[in-house]
Amino acid sequence: MKYVFYFKLEKPLILPIQYNHIMQAALLNWINEETYQTFLHQEGYSKEKRSYKLYTFSKIFGKFQLNKDTKRITFQEEIHFYVSSYDRSYLNYLVQNIINDKPLDIIGNQLYVSKIMMEQEKVPQTQQGELVSCLVKTVSPVTMASTLADFQGKKKTYYYAPMEHDFSELIKKNLIHKYEAFHGEKPDNTEFSIRAVQRDLKESITKYKNFIVKGWNGTFCMEGSQELIQIALDAGIGARNSAGYGCVLLQKDTMTIKEGIIQIGKVTKSQNSRTVSRAIINEFQQLYQNKYTEIKKE
Repeated sequence: MKYVFYFKLEKPLILPIQYNHIMQAALLNWINEETYQTFLHQEGYSKEKRSYKLYTFSKIFGKFQLNKDTKRITFQEEIHFYVSSYDRSYLNYLVQNIINDKPLDIIGNQLYVSKIMMEQEKVPQTQQGELVSCLVKTVSPVTMASTLADFQGKKKTYYYAPMEHDFSELIKKNLIHKYEAFHGEKPDNTEFSIRAVQRDLKESITKYKNFIVKGWNGTFCMEGSQELIQIALDAGIGARNSAGYGCVLLQKDTMTIKEGIIQIGKVTKSQNSRTVSRAIINEFQQLYQNKYTEIKKE
């Protein structure tokens, strides 16, 4: 599930250009339930000595001025950003702040939500043997890395490019671990692959606290099981999701179910196609044509 939070600025919001850690702390502190906040901060959902928060967020969108000398970015008038989570409790606690009129504190700037929009990215249920295919666009860079040792035994972080085979395999493994951490078991179908659409692929080099993080922005094609596609859309793709990496948006009318292809807006028949009722097709069309459901603050 994904929400877009809008804020009208009473004064300019001035942040360091590398503000991921600031947003991460602000969103964590915005949670109005202390026990859940502590759980996310100290534990998260665990799998094989790794902890997964199962949420991510985008970069900040809005009018801005960039000062390379001071390494500051100044946002003006209105900003918005996406917050996405596989665990609905996380988003429910954030939305509760609107009811309680609790501001988001970004390094001393008290920001009040002016509007929320919910983005519908529900992956339809599939039958055995079917795979979901869709296009997604990044709103924060996707990063995937391994710690390797050089010939002297020194450990180094190696960041994978989307063109490398291991990029897709490691993201698949990461998604399976996220699913296991939350559900306590493997998904029934573990099929998944991801590839970049080369025309708009761009490398992104950012700094998180004192670490250089290499990632990629652009459009990606995902294909896999309903379970893994859903957790990719909600929890984020790749590593460092809770630090604001791997947040993606489903591109409208690009989701298909393979083997008797069901495509939003039409049905293509094939020799292996299964019968799809008109009611289901209408439901899918309604879901994705009305992609955004706006929730206005009273």
